[in-house]
Amino acid sequence: MKKVLTSLAKYPLFLISLLPFPIAYLLADVIYVIIYYAVGYRRSVVQNNLKNSFPEKSAAEITSIEKSSTTGFPT
Repeated sequence: MKKVLTSLAKYPLFLISLLPFPIAYLLADVIYVIIYYAVGYRRSVVQNNLKNSFPEKSAAEITSIEKSSTTGFPT
């Protein structure tokens, strides 16, 4: 069973690694939209942590930081 699960994870990742960089980045952007907007993975935790860490920042600035940290490229 463990071998089957490993294969299910291993081969799709290998196929993704063969993609050219522009297509891989496009795929990453699509995954970001799904995770950030549709799933909302840990969104409230991130918002609360940012509000506690930067109480002087406005809501728009906190949202900007939140989005940039989710993409992995903070500005």
